[in-house]
Amino acid sequence: MVTARRIRVMPVDDSSIVRRMVKTALDRSEDCEVVYSAANGQDAIRNIETTRPEVLVVDVQMPAMDGIETIKAARSIDPNIRFLMFSSLTASGTKATLAALEAGADDFLEKPQNAVSTEAVFEILRTQLVPKVVALGRTERNDSSEIQSRDRKSSLSGLCPEIIGIGASTGGPRALSQLISNLDSDFCIPILIVQHMPPVFTELFAEQLDKVSSLSVREALPGDIVSPGNIWVARGNRHLKLEHDGLKTRLKLTVAPGDAISRPSVDVFFRSLAETYGNKCLSVVMTGMGKDGLIGAREIVEKGGTVLAQDEASSSVWGMPRAVYEAELADGTLSIDELAATLNLASANRRSSMRKEVSS
Repeated sequence: MVTARRIRVMPVDDSSIVRRMVKTALDRSEDCEVVYSAANGQDAIRNIETTRPEVLVVDVQMPAMDGIETIKAARSIDPNIRFLMFSSLTASGTKATLAALEAGADDFLEKPQNAVSTEAVFEILRTQLVPKVVALGRTERNDSSEIQSRDRKSSLSGLCPEIIGIGASTGGPRALSQLISNLDSDFCIPILIVQHMPPVFTELFAEQLDKVSSLSVREALPGDIVSPGNIWVARGNRHLKLEHDGLKTRLKLTVAPGDAISRPSVDVFFRSLAETYGNKCLSVVMTGMGKDGLIGAREIVEKGGTVLAQDEASSSVWGMPRAVYEAELADGTLSIDELAATLNLASANRRSSMRKEVSS
């Protein structure tokens, strides 16, 4: 029996207690090997070349060199290193974590705040931190800029959807920022985004996207009317659904179903999208760990809608898009730039169709 290679990990935190607990949790896993524990960013940078870590578990707020500076410096040494931000999500910590994700961090995890015992902390690290580290460490490194694409349809040039739904998880904040910032200023199709994030993040994330977009981006509120050229981000800890209200479509936020793996859930959202818009919807499955979105994508295809997937080369973790791709539900597997170009073309088609409807 062949044993999988252990992932080389470096915890980076100015707290010796946190470093020790993270190291212990990782060492208890058969999948991970702690090659060095760094007291701050400068300490990490000094030891990267000799220890060759594949994943850095980094505190955001540290003296000497903070998490964002550490990411930039480490990437200049080894562009293939993956970064998991591990910080307390206070107001300032949340903003710093979002900035770190924008700077290139792949994922984040909140430090346990209310654990009742040391073993409770280790259980959180075992069930939440270790799987994220393993997922990032097992991701294929792709040094080639060549984009491989497999289209089920002969062409995506004729897309003309009335609505676009996007689902993302690990690596999503950075990928979404790149995608949304490249949409045309006259983009005329409403976009709804489900990004796996806790409640404290989603409003700030929407504000962050709004700053890089020529369109209006905001956190979804119950009863919001879906309208052209606007973008909504699903609220943390709430599923995003749609419902008809006469000739209008409104947003609905709910905690049901309670058995969904994530809340907000891409599957729950996509299923609502399929029920509400049928063959007039376009969905995009972007970077993320797991398979959230697969069930919903299947329903969209059954209703005649279109499904696109982010390609492996541009994904931080090719889990969610891979599930859709391997199920042969994706009409195209595209890079972020190709996705932006495809959405812009769909918007132009939609705008032309609307003009024809008015003139007739």
